Amino acid sequence: MRCPTLKELPSPPPGKTGWPWTEETPVASEKPAGFHARITIVTPSFNSIHFLEETMRSVLLQGYPDLEYIIIDGGSTDGSLEIIRKYEKWITYWISEKDRGYADAVNKGFSQATGNIRAWLPASDLYAPSALLTANHYLGAYQADFIFGRPCRLSEEGKVGRMLPMASKNLRHVCLYARSNPCQPATFWRSEIHKQAGQLNTNLLNSADSEWFLRLSLIGRSRGIPEMVCYIRQHSGQLSSNVERMLNEWYSSWDAVVRANRIPRIKILLGALCVIPLMRYRCGGLKSLVRLPDMQVLSKTLFRSKK
Repeated sequence: MRCPTLKELPSPPPGKTGWPWTEETPVASEKPAGFHARITIVTPSFNSIHFLEETMRSVLLQGYPDLEYIIIDGGSTDGSLEIIRKYEKWITYWISEKDRGYADAVNKGFSQATGNIRAWLPASDLYAPSALLTANHYLGAYQADFIFGRPCRLSEEGKVGRMLPMASKNLRHVCLYARSNPCQPATFWRSEIHKQAGQLNTNLLNSADSEWFLRLSLIGRSRGIPEMVCYIRQHSGQLSSNVERMLNEWYSSWDAVVRANRIPRIKILLGALCVIPLMRYRCGGLKSLVRLPDMQVLSKTLFRSKK
């Protein structure tokens, strides 16, 4: 599907201006000098009426010539379905039914995907203008399997904050050695690497994306790119609001992947000693280097006893 223009979409609600309400990405030529791969975007949603329409418009107004847009709703009761139906003409596939959580919704969406390039965008975040064109350019030009760009913070009320730094351009450094993850809405990847990595783990409630990125980092060619490609919204209902629960689950799932792949702990430790200081410097400058790691957390993660 060709992305619709601003004039083709329904008018924005009163008082809404700027991107993606009254601004759009210029429509790209359907016969470009280069190749435009089909891009599949999945939006998992549940009772997200306050943000859903803005998220959808940020996808539809990308000006991209071959978009496949899929929305998986978990059975919303807050009026979200009316918004989906309002834009139904430009949605490739959508469904509203009870699911087993966030990871299950994402897996359902990608089971319908036919795009060569894929990504998912939560129903609270936004793509920046030209994000899909940027993804197509880098995945094609640099022969990468997975790319991640830079995000910009967005408040619950929609106030734009600062752009976040890129700690590392290497996905394995981020996920394996630093036990972190790239900003999920800023990621795009090829369908081939998705098939190799498999589905998200539906047993994980808070770290399914982090665990999936770790598995992917061990098999694919990744590249961090300098462009800002998305806005990530900070709001009270997001899954990452309970940081302690999220980290405990993430560290356990990280440990399980490391064990399954028989990665030597000494290799991880040596890699972390080289990678983490550089990542800290890129994010916080020299002052960040004096902060010592939490040795209890480090030892618990690296040397967790086998159950």
